[in-house]
Amino acid sequence: CWRRAAPSSPPPGPAMAALVVKALAAAAVFVPRPEINDDAADPELARAEAVQEELSWQWERDFRAQTGSPTLVPNPFEELFFDQYIDHYNLQHPGTFKQRYLVSTTEWGGPGFPIFFHTGGETTDVALEWASLGYVHTLAHKHKALQVFVEHRFFGKSQPHAGNSSFELEGDRIGTLSLEQALSDYVAVATFVREQYNASRSPVISFGASLSGLLAAYTRIKFPAVFDGAVSSSSPFFGHPGAEMVKRKFDWRKVLTHNFDTISPGCPELVRQGFRELLQDPNAAQVFADPCSKIPADTNALAQVAWMKLEMMGQFPYPAGAAGRGGEIHAQCMAMEASVMAHNPVFSHLVGLRLPGQPCPTEAEPAPAKAGNVTTTTRDPDPAKGFFGDAWLYLSCTDIVIPIGSNNKTDMFPAHDWSYKVWGESCQHRFHVQPRPERFFEKMGTLRSEDLAATASRLLFTYGDSDPWKVFGLHESPADDIEVLTIPGGGHCSDLEAPRPDDSEPMVEARTRIDRKVGQWIQAAQLQRGVKMSSKAAKFLAPQ
Repeated sequence: CWRRAAPSSPPPGPAMAALVVKALAAAAVFVPRPEINDDAADPELARAEAVQEELSWQWERDFRAQTGSPTLVPNPFEELFFDQYIDHYNLQHPGTFKQRYLVSTTEWGGPGFPIFFHTGGETTDVALEWASLGYVHTLAHKHKALQVFVEHRFFGKSQPHAGNSSFELEGDRIGTLSLEQALSDYVAVATFVREQYNASRSPVISFGASLSGLLAAYTRIKFPAVFDGAVSSSSPFFGHPGAEMVKRKFDWRKVLTHNFDTISPGCPELVRQGFRELLQDPNAAQVFADPCSKIPADTNALAQVAWMKLEMMGQFPYPAGAAGRGGEIHAQCMAMEASVMAHNPVFSHLVGLRLPGQPCPTEAEPAPAKAGNVTTTTRDPDPAKGFFGDAWLYLSCTDIVIPIGSNNKTDMFPAHDWSYKVWGESCQHRFHVQPRPERFFEKMGTLRSEDLAATASRLLFTYGDSDPWKVFGLHESPADDIEVLTIPGGGHCSDLEAPRPDDSEPMVEARTRIDRKVGQWIQAAQLQRGVKMSSKAAKFLAPQ
């Protein structure tokens, strides 16, 4: 969850563009995209993608600059590369690629002590996931664990082919990007690490948050001989467009809107007013124009910027105090209220509008790039950067199809219905594929919670009750050894972030339960694997 990006934010206007932000969170967050029509104009698509891409990298730059934040833990790691099969299932597609992974043995007690294994998600740099999931490092210190963070194929430096050719629309190129292939990657790396460190009897516990949380759960469900337990934070475990989930397509943004109203009562109505000013005022292009250039504003692009920034903030209301992320929501709502009082557009601060009377840039001091003027934005030639969006977009058309809409009634966003048909047309237009979202869950045997109860064990699913992604998660424990923990006031992936001084009592209690559960799994797995521990070590590892 490093990137703190928002779920897809459709640019309201004549053309719906195919977009994605990563949220980063590292995370980017796990982000479904809106639909486009087959007849959408290419310039519209390019403009919208440029907005998303520019914001995405602004967010990552901001995140990298936060190295002094109490939520980041600068633990040292070694960067390594594993010779990974490009295709685990089709022998007609031979070859390997260098898959990046990070290892730390700093805390490890040696063979027999656990391995904590992070299943990388949709991030441009797995090191950002390493930095954002500080509580995993805290647990590693306590349980003397070796840590491994694996980068997801097609993201960051883990590109199966040179340059941009990984994303060619061929079965042996982007066709090898799937969650199923990623799970096999993780099995291969875990097996290799055990061999390299003489740790064949060490329990392996997988961790993940958001999409990586989904993958962590499936490592345990499908490969219990390799993975001895899994902690899955904020996982959209039932986030496929089945009948029940489609009925709840407006719930995601309902939760997010509630977060704004809870932290800053009345703010959702200000947001509605802001969107009306951008999208319904016939003079909006002139009102939002930069007074220094006099060029009419692209109000669709500005609305998209506002939409994405609001969703980015709304997923992360924890901690709620002024020093926490919830403080960002309150500050932004106060800025909207101040704009109204000053008779300026509501979204002036949110979209970075230059107001009349503010100084114009000189030639010696050029104006910074503004998200409202992105027609010249180009892709970064580095595929680990410029093509992050392509990898996520493809997954959102194949394995991760999540129904999220808005109705402007239970939420504060312009009405945007979710349609499986239009979504499929969008995927056909972009990647020449038709989504079959139930396929992955059918192959995993987890279409229903009762299926999960019959086949799985040692799973812990955690959700903040202020996290919109809880809508698509498990809501109750289907079996005694599959636990669901809901954290009052928690946000997206907040339980796996590093502990901080202003943590709430429910968050502290939740982390204590995670710690206790992981300790129980380690002890049980060591008994199963016949690990002979000294009495001192056994006492140390016993759950408290």
